[in-house]
Amino acid sequence: MADGSIGTATVMFTDLVGSTEIRSRVGEDAAETFRAVHDEVLGDAIAANGGVVVKHLGDGLMATFPSAAGAVAAAVAMQQELDL
Repeated sequence: MADGSIGTATVMFTDLVGSTEIRSRVGEDAAETFRAVHDEVLGDAIAANGGVVVKHLGDGLMATFPSAAGAVAAAVAMQQELDL
């Protein structure tokens, strides 16, 4: 941890399933717009639940949370928002 303390962190990886198929079906511009909105939704859910986006992975994200509960809450929020 940044302050030198010892603790447990939870790491989350996400993946936009079917991103290659989406890209070939709708085209590069539309797929990039879709991916940007997707990443924004995920980033908002991560931040709202105490997490930090560590790295963008093309069609996914890597994030860390100080607790497993925060990661689970973020995952639920992501699913609910993306289902809309």
